[in-house]
Amino acid sequence: MLGLATNGLNAFDLVGVKDAIVDVSIPVSTMVIQSWTGKKLAEFGDPAGPPFIQTVWRADLYRVLYDAATSHGIEIEHNKRLVRAENTETGVTATFADGTQASADILIGADASDRRSGRSSTQRLPARVSLVSSASPAGPRWARNWHPRTAP
Repeated sequence: MLGLATNGLNAFDLVGVKDAIVDVSIPVSTMVIQSWTGKKLAEFGDPAGPPFIQTVWRADLYRVLYDAATSHGIEIEHNKRLVRAENTETGVTATFADGTQASADILIGADASDRRSGRSSTQRLPARVSLVSSASPAGPRWARNWHPRTAP
């Protein structure tokens, strides 16, 4: 379960998926934190008040984002493993284990086991990458995503 605060929901609103995320999440208007003995350590919010956080299962959030991306023509390819990323004069080129390459303005990496973007073959590379290109026919909001998992 993930907790999305107001600022996170506002960011999702900018890309048009806030309502879909709220539809699959659970609002939380109060929270109590207790020690292992049951002693109340802190309490947040008001049961009668507005929610201060939305909780959502990671799979549900992924589905909303996946559906929104594909409905906007964003290509998502699965079973690609990034082996090298190189800066170029015009952006970045990503090389994958199958020998294919892709170039774009920026590369965004996430979900590596050690949470680092690697710069050499001795460092771990991100498990997920997104290449964003302003030269794409769809404009600067286009992205091509590679995920090591199979399609949902």
